Amino acid sequence: MAFVVGCGSDIQNIVFVSEVDGDAEIYVVDPESGVAESITDNRSQDTDPVWSPDGEQILYVSDSSGVLEISLFDRKSEHGSRLTNIPGDDHSPRWSPDGEDLAFISNQDGNAEVYLLSAEGGRPIRITDKTPDDSVAIGLLMENGWHSLELERWKKRAFGYEIPTA
Repeated sequence: MAFVVGCGSDIQNIVFVSEVDGDAEIYVVDPESGVAESITDNRSQDTDPVWSPDGEQILYVSDSSGVLEISLFDRKSEHGSRLTNIPGDDHSPRWSPDGEDLAFISNQDGNAEVYLLSAEGGRPIRITDKTPDDSVAIGLLMENGWHSLELERWKKRAFGYEIPTA
């Protein structure tokens, strides 16, 4: 079974998640040859892959540490590394348009909040505060700035934030 499909910025390759061996692994496939190559191969669940704007890196979520953490796979070095190492679950990574930063959702402070982090790693910065009912979703990241969409699960209300990139 395969799910979560995405294309690189040049649409030369496709990234997807498959549970062929019983746990979720991330694959990159060349649509012309049809050859799929695994970029993760472990006993943990690796999900939610997102191409960098330049198509050279892939953000993904892994539970290899026992909680959900954001990891980064570099296609040139063919090496994956964990970007977050904080209490709680981190998920839903999204790139900034320039590929320098990423946004993600974490419950490290007790409820779901949106955080910003340099693609180089470091300390995440929380940009939302006290989201209702622990429900938050990251929307589109537009060229003129970050746009985040916060959804209140049961009341069906939406709130938008614009966070400038400069």
